[in-house]
Amino acid sequence: MIFLQLIFAINVFAQATPDSAAYKQIVAIEQQLLDAIALGNKSVWEKYLADSCLITIEEGQFLRKSQLVEDLGPLPKGYSGKIEMKDIHFQSYGNVTTLAYLADEYETIFGQTINTQYRTTNTYLRINGEWKIISSEVLAIPKHPIPIELDSSILDSCVGEYQLAEGVTYTITRDGNKLMGQRTGRKKVELSAENGSTFYFVGSRGTKVFVKDKSGAVTTMLDRRDGNDIVWKRVR
Repeated sequence: MIFLQLIFAINVFAQATPDSAAYKQIVAIEQQLLDAIALGNKSVWEKYLADSCLITIEEGQFLRKSQLVEDLGPLPKGYSGKIEMKDIHFQSYGNVTTLAYLADEYETIFGQTINTQYRTTNTYLRINGEWKIISSEVLAIPKHPIPIELDSSILDSCVGEYQLAEGVTYTITRDGNKLMGQRTGRKKVELSAENGSTFYFVGSRGTKVFVKDKSGAVTTMLDRRDGNDIVWKRVR
């Protein structure tokens, strides 16, 4: 009976809607925090971060409240920016709520604009009637560079079959001015050129790097991800 009551309580708490007071309060607080970043407004972050808040930032560093607030400062002269909340997800469990959303950041640097997106998840606890963030995690969403066009001779030099282990190969073919890659047992994907030796396919964090010997012939393909290389040797 106790177990069933607990399940019922969780289901009730989790059914918060965008019309709920808690949702509106939390979203409003979150936007205040985002607006305060470009201004370097420390007071907003001081107000809404719990003193014991656990914070993981996009570079993978772990910070405490005092460290984050200390590092917060206004954008330099010639810079401006804004962050919008999109794809918002909200869960409420009484005095604890979780807000997850896409932070869509536009930053203008001396007239040039860049766009970066982050997945943000903040957990709030109601302390003495006020919502405070007790845990925060921000993940930067990787973006691919704009692909470039390469001479057909460069594309042709990469065409071939590369082996990781017995029965595990990666086949590179050419389709017009595009390279296509296919690993054993998987579908074929289009490889876009980042430069003359590095390619990527949309949806992957990794790249394919083709390594040449002194004569200019491609001998290996590196599966590179987060600074780690898996070597595929060319077999034909």
